[in-house]
Amino acid sequence: MPGRALSDARKLQRERQTKDGLLIRAVALYRQETEANRKPLSLHKVCKQIEDEHWSETKMKVKLNPCTLRRLVNGGTLKSIRNSEKSWLLESEATMVIDYAIEVACRGFPLSHRRLKEHVDNICRTRLTSVTHFWVPMRLSNSWN
Repeated sequence: MPGRALSDARKLQRERQTKDGLLIRAVALYRQETEANRKPLSLHKVCKQIEDEHWSETKMKVKLNPCTLRRLVNGGTLKSIRNSEKSWLLESEATMVIDYAIEVACRGFPLSHRRLKEHVDNICRTRLTSVTHFWVPMRLSNSWN
């Protein structure tokens, strides 16, 4: 769809998603090669093969790191998955916050940082009921200021 240029953050997000998908394909290919009766491909050759396949499909050049592939083959996790696990909000909760901001904007009310913080605090309080009631307001107020 023609329109506005993508922001740098959105471009990086798309690159990361593409690279993550290619790394998952590379891990599957490497494991398939090691299970075969013949000599398996090296990590470098697996990365090169996946890069070449991606180039022939999309004409986009992506560089895969064999050290990252080795880490993933040995049971590591993707950086994007690890970072999403550290998030305060789940994906569905982040969607709720975005929907709230859109709803407030459609009604014509100004969305202040304070109101947004109250909404996020309520979401966190409902999910984090096992945490003491003193900790959540203190921790959230420190991370939002």
